Amino acid sequence: MITQKAQDILQSMTKGDSLLRHARTVELVMRAYAEKLGQHVEQWGATGLLHDADYEAHPDQHPNVIVNLLRERRRRNGTRHFSALY
Repeated sequence: MITQKAQDILQSMTKGDSLLRHARTVELVMRAYAEKLGQHVEQWGATGLLHDADYEAHPDQHPNVIVNLLRERRRRNGTRHFSALY
């Protein structure tokens, strides 16, 4: 569930293939480290996916746009899993 929501956010904000591949690569690295360190794999993976989600559309405001979006979603939906990301 966390991963699907993160992918939806990423796809809505990022269109370039290169940045999408970068996000996926960072997701995989973050998941591997989370597993190795005994942390929440899905949360860490979502962090990797979203860490540059706003860069393409808002390079001068990066990472503030994605951070604010996740905070607003948390406030509105009461979802806490994204708040752990930033």
